[in-house]
Amino acid sequence: MDKFRDRDEWAEITERTGVSRRSFLVLLAAAGLGTACGGSAPAPAQPAPPASKPAEPAKPAEPAKPAAPAPQAAAPQATAASSAPAPAAGAPEDKSPELWWVRDPQMSSGWTLGLENAAAAKLGQQKSFFEQEGLTPVSKPFVTGTDLPNMMAAGQVKIATGSGSLGISVVAAGVKASVIAGHCDIAGNQAFVVRNAANIKAPKDLEGRKIGMTTGASITLAMRRFAQEQGVDINKIQFVNGQPTDLVTAFGKGDIDAYAGWEPWVTQCEKFQGTKWFSGSVNYAIPGKAPGPVEYLLLNSYVVVFRDYLEKNPNTVSAVLRGIKRGIDFINSNIDTAVDLLSEPMNIKDKADLKKMMTQIKFDMTVDDKVIRGMDDQVKFLVELKRIPKELKPNEYMDLALLQKVYPEYAKWKPS
Repeated sequence: MDKFRDRDEWAEITERTGVSRRSFLVLLAAAGLGTACGGSAPAPAQPAPPASKPAEPAKPAEPAKPAAPAPQAAAPQATAASSAPAPAAGAPEDKSPELWWVRDPQMSSGWTLGLENAAAAKLGQQKSFFEQEGLTPVSKPFVTGTDLPNMMAAGQVKIATGSGSLGISVVAAGVKASVIAGHCDIAGNQAFVVRNAANIKAPKDLEGRKIGMTTGASITLAMRRFAQEQGVDINKIQFVNGQPTDLVTAFGKGDIDAYAGWEPWVTQCEKFQGTKWFSGSVNYAIPGKAPGPVEYLLLNSYVVVFRDYLEKNPNTVSAVLRGIKRGIDFINSNIDTAVDLLSEPMNIKDKADLKKMMTQIKFDMTVDDKVIRGMDDQVKFLVELKRIPKELKPNEYMDLALLQKVYPEYAKWKPS
């Protein structure tokens, strides 16, 4: 916070963004969920432990208990579905908008685009879809998922795609921003992998075993639902906290028996002789359960916009949505070509792996009741983790007015 100690600076920021200093502090706490909510890049990993010293087990998260009231952020105003300006027919007001997405400092070459957060937008640039809408957008990768809410609060970020808690966190801190469209369903890229050599034959065998899982990750919700369904006492599982790189290393060494996380780390564990039991949306190999769809986790990536920018640039934001939609359509109808185009910027050289990961994602702009249920899950989880001070209602962070005008078939949720 050293950067913003001066009262005059805070006055200027508050006038521009509507965020008080106290709300900004709340936002910093909320931002900690970061990538854990579904594929945004985690913080830089600590060195993996020596092979001779297995990872230390951490106790599983306890169910949420009533907590002392947290400092309250400025109460966000509900954004009714009719509040966004109608997109007038005409040229974009801002022809070079900045589009923000994740880069991952833990990948082998130093960074990569976030798979679920950037694929459609990156293709929109590579295939000139945005240019066809009158835009020449500027790519602005940010280092981790925890950066983006803070930068949006400071007024630096106007348009971004992000997963899980992004829109909820910024609005909970009093930032005047809204989720305006879906981007993709990423529950299929959150999964649970068991080491084949661990001799785990049934879900009940997981009790007493070590499972690597980043504390606060959205996959926690899937693990809870799986355990409840299968009669597993989740409190008897030894959860080992760590960054994905360290946990995958521990998996390969046999220091942990299973891994719960997201791609591309799930695929790496499969290559280390692991079997994927389930993802957030599919049962692959849970012993004693027929393969098929499940609903262990509802998790999506979204388009989030700073409200002041939306009000002043409705044509630009409409054009951005159309460019992203073109990218989504291209992925869904030309997956092999999309993989060829995205392999290098995503730093996933094995195209078969990338195709597998991309086909596990449902690229779709729809916002319906199922999406809202997933966001409600995230709200409750953030409160449990004390990352936001109180629960929010959907109409406090979601505004589909522009989507209703540009692509009404995807704006299926109606505020009550």
